[in-house]
Amino acid sequence: MGDYYLNLLDWSIGNILAITLGNTVYLWNASNGFSSELLTVDEENGPVTRVSWAPGGQHIAVVLNSSVVDLWDTTANQKLTTLQGGHQGRVGPLSWNNQILTTGGSDSIIINNDVRVRRLFDLIDTGSQVSSLLWSKKKRGLLSSHAAMQNQLILWKYPSMDKIAELNDDVSRVLLTAQSPNGCIVAFVGDEMLMF
Repeated sequence: MGDYYLNLLDWSIGNILAITLGNTVYLWNASNGFSSELLTVDEENGPVTRVSWAPGGQHIAVVLNSSVVDLWDTTANQKLTTLQGGHQGRVGPLSWNNQILTTGGSDSIIINNDVRVRRLFDLIDTGSQVSSLLWSKKKRGLLSSHAAMQNQLILWKYPSMDKIAELNDDVSRVLLTAQSPNGCIVAFVGDEMLMF
């Protein structure tokens, strides 16, 4: 499989597709076909490795290869803030829970950022590289998957971030996860496997 830390497109609830090509993020409106450039970063900070729309469809998180996470307002076409103070390695998965943007990284850290006040309020060392994050649709919890050292899935209780469940039997290199529409089933993909 390719680099699971890349997520070069995301579709907003407002029907806008964010597409990353190298150092540039483009926005394409699927309703009217209009496209525009949101941002281009310089070679030193690029390329853009991940984009993720906030639930409201106006703001988007943009991850740069230098492990920087910028939050952009797409209607004003301007950067709101840079989320700082956490990851020492490459930032990978992003997951939104209303105003909370959760990031995971190659440094084994999960960070919860409250984008309203632009600060981090949880920093959890998982002991293993974080490959994906999913906020539960049903309960107040976060599922993290890990693809190195300790191939596993961990369920964290929110807001305490206590570990409440762990699956590592018969799990090999969990790369990506997805949640069913009813929020009751999680699918995960690893090296040549799909499990539920």
